[in-house]
Amino acid sequence: MKVLVTGGGGFLGSRIAHLLRERGNDVVVLGRRDYPHLRTSGIETIRGDIQDIDVLRLACEGCAVVFHTAALTGVWGPTRLFWYVNVTGTLNVIAACRERGVERLVYTS
Repeated sequence: MKVLVTGGGGFLGSRIAHLLRERGNDVVVLGRRDYPHLRTSGIETIRGDIQDIDVLRLACEGCAVVFHTAALTGVWGPTRLFWYVNVTGTLNVIAACRERGVERLVYTS
């Protein structure tokens, strides 16, 4: 089964990606940086941001499940930036999943 993990370079996302790969799934990670340690484990990486609906559509293509772990975290910063990433970005993930026929979306908070 093909699975996408948004935020797959982070603490939770990378662990989920590795576990899914160990279980025999084809895993794709969408993240804002390059993650060579994931690629060496046989995980496909796509560099991008959940604010970019086009990269989300590409990442979701052919996926049965999406684990959405991408988020802006912390306690300081502009409210509008947290809203834009965490709310609008999540709405983009949902839209891309619907457009690409993803069967399941697992949201982490």
